[in-house]
Amino acid sequence: MFALNARYLPPPPGMSPPGRWGTEDGLRDLLGHGVDDLRFERPKFIRRDRSPRHWLEFFRTNFGPVKGVFDTIDAAGQEAYAADLLALMDQHNQADDGTLVAGAEYLEVVATRR
Repeated sequence: MFALNARYLPPPPGMSPPGRWGTEDGLRDLLGHGVDDLRFERPKFIRRDRSPRHWLEFFRTNFGPVKGVFDTIDAAGQEAYAADLLALMDQHNQADDGTLVAGAEYLEVVATRR
């Protein structure tokens, strides 16, 4: 999803893409000199919603990275972005009853400062 966000709202010139915070290599680069130890885990969770469209409306209103893209792009871009997000949810949706059940993982990091 964050790669999709970056297609619609790339970082400002000279700024690192926010997605670097979600990769082990990116975090090593970003934190390397300030930490002694980095430990990573990739927990998985299941996202459940009434429908993919309900998920989209909730994220469009409440989830900062998605809301930020919607708040920044024009109406045509918003329609295309919404369609791309729904296609992404459809691709990962495990439900066949109109609801949304999608597996995801996140990067959990423990960093020990020097």
